[in-house]
Amino acid sequence: MRNVTSVSLLYRIRNQSDTDAWDEFAELYYALVHRWLRGQGVQPQDADDIVQEVMAYVSREIGSFDHNGRTGAFRHWLRQVMVNRLREFWKARRRKGGGGTDLGDLSDQLADGRSGVSRVWRAEHDRSVLEHLMSAVSGRFQEQSLHAFRGLALEQRPAEEVAAELGMSVGAVRVAQCRVLQALREVSDGWID
Repeated sequence: MRNVTSVSLLYRIRNQSDTDAWDEFAELYYALVHRWLRGQGVQPQDADDIVQEVMAYVSREIGSFDHNGRTGAFRHWLRQVMVNRLREFWKARRRKGGGGTDLGDLSDQLADGRSGVSRVWRAEHDRSVLEHLMSAVSGRFQEQSLHAFRGLALEQRPAEEVAAELGMSVGAVRVAQCRVLQALREVSDGWID
């Protein structure tokens, strides 16, 4: 399953008064950016401050973001926003004589799209977006069907193994996978990033 950010959501957040759009955006991206920063060793208070700066920048500049229709365009733009916010935060801290995590090095690694840090960012982004979509459809299915989907589609385990683990037939596991996938396609209609 391709992971996505809703282009319609990106257009909706351009309207500062659309609080529902901003709530939806923040629900996913505030937690994602904070979790990623903490995973890179950034101190909690610094992570809070950087996330605030990232979200403020997105709020101000989303109107200049022009989605080119390519998969990952927003994820890439947001990564660049994070690089720049990390660099600015690090420069401000150094001017004040502060220490802590070397955010300059972290921003340089994140700027390199081939670095391990960038790969971690992409993986974390995609996992978070998929989890967001999964939570949107979870109420439609029994837990067993969701486990079948995860086993086949996400973990890419053999259908026979998943079926045996869940006490289902192989056919039932495949039907569950198709139904959950169809529901994910429905909730992500119009999402192309």
